[in-house]
Amino acid sequence: MSQTALSTVRLADSSLTSTGSGTRLSTLSPSLFADLERFAKPGTQTELLEVLAACIRHVQPLTLILEHGPTALQLLLFPRQGLFICGIDLSALDPNTMKTLRVTHIEPTLVAAPENLGRFPRTDATRQYPLSPLLWRFALHGARSELLPEIAGPVMYRVSPALTLDRWMADRGLLTTLHALRNTPFSLHELAQRPGFSPERAERLLNGIYLQAGLIISRVHGRPTRASMGSWLRR
Repeated sequence: MSQTALSTVRLADSSLTSTGSGTRLSTLSPSLFADLERFAKPGTQTELLEVLAACIRHVQPLTLILEHGPTALQLLLFPRQGLFICGIDLSALDPNTMKTLRVTHIEPTLVAAPENLGRFPRTDATRQYPLSPLLWRFALHGARSELLPEIAGPVMYRVSPALTLDRWMADRGLLTTLHALRNTPFSLHELAQRPGFSPERAERLLNGIYLQAGLIISRVHGRPTRASMGSWLRR
């Protein structure tokens, strides 16, 4: 299949362009394309967490090419099935390495979505992993340290009772904090003032909870609503 048919989106110098044409046309949906463009800033590259958030918000499978040191990694995201396919388990990378990963290409995923974690053979190039740990780990340790725009602003937060608090998510101290945050609304400032927290750690934690579809937001002039990331997450 030709590059034109693929309509690959390249992220270079903070602009989204179709490979070979220099235009802004692609086979990504207009809403997803606009979502990704919000993060484009002069002199910066789009970060993986931003693409992950857009992917699951729009529940659209994507194929990414990531810079991983001198090598390139292909990452296939299947938000509806709650899994990703990659040559390595990205959620197991150390925090320093997570911060260095950069997205260089985005394109629609052309292969059929697997039905479960056992359908694809576990070869060196094609391995399946659950998506939830990837979202959580990159929210806490990836390059982006600021709140995602969907949850920023003058708001109060609460952790949803529906959030599954698994052992892989955090140590005992953080799990205790997450349980406590289910009962009382809190602001970003209040979370940052908790023992062991800082403004950056508070923002990262809120991003992580949001990407697990577990954050309840009360805006100044609105009723509390669950900040849902869609139907991709199967509990």
